[in-house]
Amino acid sequence: DAVLSFVVAGLLYAEFGSSDEGDLTRYRAALVSGDPSALAAADQPDILTQAIQEATGLKQRQLAAVASIADPSVTDFSFKLGTNSSDITASKNTLSVPLVVADDGSHLASIALVGNGRGLAYGANVLSWMAGSTTEQQHQPFFRRAFTWLVAGQGGATLPTTLKVAAAGYDGNVVKAYGAKVGVTVTVQTCKIDDPANTCWRDAELLVFGSGTADSAGLTALVRSYLDAGKPVMYMHPSWVESAGGRKVLSAMGMTLGGYPGNYFAGTAGVSVGAARTRDDVLAKADSFGALISTLNLLQRNDLKVDFSADTTALAPINALHTALGDLQSRGVDVFKDPDAQLYRLLVLWADIQRRSVTYGGTLSSKGDSNAFLRAYASDSWLLFNRSATTVPPQGAGDYMPAVAATLPVSTSDETLTVTIPQTGGITLIGRGAVPGKPVTLSVVDAAGAASLSVQTSHVRTWGNPVSDATYARPRRPHSFSIPLATTGATTTFVTPFGGPLMLNYSGATAGTVITLKLRGTTKYAHFDFTQNPSQAELDEAVAALKRADFGWQTNKLVGGEIQQTI
Repeated sequence: DAVLSFVVAGLLYAEFGSSDEGDLTRYRAALVSGDPSALAAADQPDILTQAIQEATGLKQRQLAAVASIADPSVTDFSFKLGTNSSDITASKNTLSVPLVVADDGSHLASIALVGNGRGLAYGANVLSWMAGSTTEQQHQPFFRRAFTWLVAGQGGATLPTTLKVAAAGYDGNVVKAYGAKVGVTVTVQTCKIDDPANTCWRDAELLVFGSGTADSAGLTALVRSYLDAGKPVMYMHPSWVESAGGRKVLSAMGMTLGGYPGNYFAGTAGVSVGAARTRDDVLAKADSFGALISTLNLLQRNDLKVDFSADTTALAPINALHTALGDLQSRGVDVFKDPDAQLYRLLVLWADIQRRSVTYGGTLSSKGDSNAFLRAYASDSWLLFNRSATTVPPQGAGDYMPAVAATLPVSTSDETLTVTIPQTGGITLIGRGAVPGKPVTLSVVDAAGAASLSVQTSHVRTWGNPVSDATYARPRRPHSFSIPLATTGATTTFVTPFGGPLMLNYSGATAGTVITLKLRGTTKYAHFDFTQNPSQAELDEAVAALKRADFGWQTNKLVGGEIQQTI
């Protein structure tokens, strides 16, 4: 953390050189800790400007790589991966870029730029096709430039005459055969590059992985270390099969393997690229940041006049980032410690500042003040729940949660709580609430055999849509993402701008078991748990909270079901 703070401080000095020392200190602290409490409204324009610069830099670097591969000398971009394959989705767009995109938008191949390292992955054993079969040979020029970019850094570079390769879960002889076809003498080294204890990877000039890669807890970090060291990494998935090791290799490159059974049941549009595809199309489909940059530029303006109920163009990249942040948090990723998430950190902090100015209801709507609507929509979308601090809307979360809820007292010492689990998997109330802006700490004392546990606020099936509703009456998604809990006793910190009843999301459990949690920072509200035979004092306490109506919600937990309703 000390090294990270030093690096961030150096970057901020260059990026915000005109700011005074107080501004610099605020930026440094917030970008490292994720705590926006010291940020002022005056910081918001600078944060947004820096986010635009960050996104622009990512776009330029990524499109330069794709343009190097999709050179004008390549005239045929048609391709068919076939159903005996899987998607390779460029899911972490700060690292990975879609290279071959099917007609329905599925990613069939992706590349990665990680530090000085480069990655290339296909959802079928395309290297084998290019090495010696007759399959999809029109793809040969495009693939050769991709291979050359991977090894030499430019699609039009000259390949080395010799190449030392190490492989795991993949037949190195296929690499040798392809090398012979393109005039490269490949030496396949004996090196277990999927073994964290190996040191021979340093001698290899290309690392190749396949679905047979041995799975291990540290595999993603291991492959990431290769990329950080500047090694080219290739992954070939042989068919529609599942691969735990392959998933971790791809994760290191910011990519995701398609779910089981891959593309086995996919239609033609999901596994092929039509003959009409052009180079401009390839570059456009690889651009992950152009639309976001356009929206960020709109957020800088005060003269917008857009009916967002009719034109949602500017909202699409906001939604995409919302989804990406949800995916990261649901996997337990801490965005403020992720080395690839500088853009996300900046936009989350921008949203934190903006949230202090949002008032739901009234005249706020998709047809009203365009500037206010777009900023509220963005601040509602760029959320992080797995940290210790956030900001809250000063007038409350509309009809989701009253403003007074933010003033409720929370527990200041650890409390042990038992939760009855009704099914093998689902979402269940725990009987405590999260107060807007106040952090909750949780740890699992006894998982009762459950395979996975997560915490979230509320289980709201319908919460409206600010784009189509007459009034923007509440946050666009008032309940939180589901944040994983370690089942080993480690502590998880959780915070929400909007509050809500806390719920346990669980799977792989046994119905009727009791999970034990340790919590701090929660509040009691109008919750009636009839699965645990409440005492009269507990019932009286819940009734009193119901009459106060200061938390905004009342919940019931019964043997036959659960109810969550506004008061």
